[in-house]
Amino acid sequence: MKKSAFIGVVLFFLLPNVLWSSSTHTKTISIKKETATQVTDIEYPQGFADGNMDTAVANLISDARHAFEQSVSEQGDLPADVPGKNGLTIRYKIMFQNKRAASILFHVSSYSRGAAHPNNSVRTLNFIDGRFVALNDLFQSGSHYMTKIASYCRSVLQKKNISDAQWLDNGTKGIPDNYKSWYFSQDGLTIVFDTYQVAAYVYGPQSVTVPRSLIASRLSPGIKNALWGQ
Repeated sequence: MKKSAFIGVVLFFLLPNVLWSSSTHTKTISIKKETATQVTDIEYPQGFADGNMDTAVANLISDARHAFEQSVSEQGDLPADVPGKNGLTIRYKIMFQNKRAASILFHVSSYSRGAAHPNNSVRTLNFIDGRFVALNDLFQSGSHYMTKIASYCRSVLQKKNISDAQWLDNGTKGIPDNYKSWYFSQDGLTIVFDTYQVAAYVYGPQSVTVPRSLIASRLSPGIKNALWGQ
């Protein structure tokens, strides 16, 4: 399996989650298997205080494995001289944690025999009081939060000068599918744009942290306190 294209990202996700593990007693579940044609290398957390979080994580991993196996089955029979092995690699990192909230970021990398490079993507799971929350769960109805977030992200990414205007406009348009990957941070909310979403493959995923000050007035009651104690 060709791993050079994503080795830097994998190393990032291998960094220890000391703070979270010591306070919640989570453990890393590892699935490693290699055959003549396929490599599976998966790590994910279990043992959270709330079983709903364990279930959500396990379901994400199961869905990723199913999607990969489906893509392999659709490959058909390849000539014996096609190089490499089909492969699925998943790593995780706890991006945020306090007594009430948590964010987990997953890096999913799949490779198909003969492909030029792996297909890399990110997934996130966010929880408040053990309950999974989507982005729209954080904001007041009618607050037009998406317009504000999209405008900010677009302006930040424009300054990087890594993409053309149309590509950037499409990838940052204020629609839910463009903002499905995000996590809590001490500074606000971090949006993660997938590889190819706003720029070429070589640039990988792009992250933009939307500051608290920009979204605070639009948050639903209690969200600010759960995240930042305010």
